[in-house]
Amino acid sequence: MRHTAIAMLTFVALSLACVPSPGTTDEGDPAEVDSSVIVRGNTRFALDLYERLKADGNLLFSPYSVSTALAMTYVGARGETERQMADVLGFPVADPAEEDQEETASAIRDRVAATFASLEDGLSADPDTRGYSLHVANSLWGHLDYPFLESFIEFVGERFDAPLTPVDFVRDAEGARRRINKWVEERTEDKIIDLIPAGTLTPATTLVLTNAIYFKGNWASQFNVEATREAEFRGLHGTATVPMMNRNGDYAYTENEEAQILEMPYEGEDLSMIVFLPKVEGAVGLEALERSLTVENIDAWLAALRKREISVSLPRFKMAGATQELRDHLKALGMVRAFESRAADFTGMSEIRDLFVSNVLHKAYIEVNEEGTEAAAATAVVMKRTAMSPVFRADRPFVFMLRDGVTGSVLFLGRITDLGE
Repeated sequence: MRHTAIAMLTFVALSLACVPSPGTTDEGDPAEVDSSVIVRGNTRFALDLYERLKADGNLLFSPYSVSTALAMTYVGARGETERQMADVLGFPVADPAEEDQEETASAIRDRVAATFASLEDGLSADPDTRGYSLHVANSLWGHLDYPFLESFIEFVGERFDAPLTPVDFVRDAEGARRRINKWVEERTEDKIIDLIPAGTLTPATTLVLTNAIYFKGNWASQFNVEATREAEFRGLHGTATVPMMNRNGDYAYTENEEAQILEMPYEGEDLSMIVFLPKVEGAVGLEALERSLTVENIDAWLAALRKREISVSLPRFKMAGATQELRDHLKALGMVRAFESRAADFTGMSEIRDLFVSNVLHKAYIEVNEEGTEAAAATAVVMKRTAMSPVFRADRPFVFMLRDGVTGSVLFLGRITDLGE
């Protein structure tokens, strides 16, 4: 096998390998749409976001993490904000011309949330039962004085298993940031550090919705460390010498005009890495492959996989990316209204129409070696208030006066320096 540039679709491939296979579904009634349609839409969103994020260098992200965090946000959106989010995320959209449009939209939100709940239940795994570890966690971090709708908190808590943790963004935004980042670190085995950079959260921050995902699995057929050799990797910007893992074995494999496609299962056989290797070296081959990455083509390619003996050479690698701000990419895909401070509609979260999304932050990590793969990712959707109500908390010494409003006379003037007995 020629060691050409590898399309870094690791998390896309993992997502495709562990979700139900999309089937033919009647999409006539969006409220009754099958869960596989939502999964298929999420895969399309993954490829759309990949197209936006790719640059000259390596790329790693978790479409599942981003979709989950945004899905929790979506169920609190209404009107055009909701429709734009649904369209970008690949969810069914209610027809605004329908008389029972809100009833249909509510049914779709329920279906979307039920699908994510089902996926999370199906994905969760530990080595004793599935042969690998895969854990997903969600959480809400809301300002302690903000009037969130109880229906929203209960709905997200039940369907996404995302409890609400009260924090004080007004008086201690930095402390809240450290607390949220600590939660992410603990749920990703310390692989995702400082998801939310310093200065991101401010007194105007009202809600942060977080998702964390962690995976660790051994190959069903491990590489022999002694067979790893130094070899050339001919990248887009030059040739490098890297540790190349080597193994002969039975793998599901297919090829077409654009690429060779290899499926490498982990222990338990439920989850696998799928590697798409362009047949033509360099940028030309990689770009041709990327142009061919559609949901329909991927479905066809995976259906064509057949087991045969393959001589596999795969580089050992580790990637730990910096926090990515996805806001501009999501706006470019059509999710505009959610980020507009004066136009966003999240009245499904609160009756006060003052919430908007200020940041969508994402960070991912992966290490691939002879034993298997360890990977983690986290996403935070940061929401702020358009015009934050002033907070007046008289919990320190103050001066006061009693004043007659008609004459302007100050009747009493004093101060409080200490209280209590």
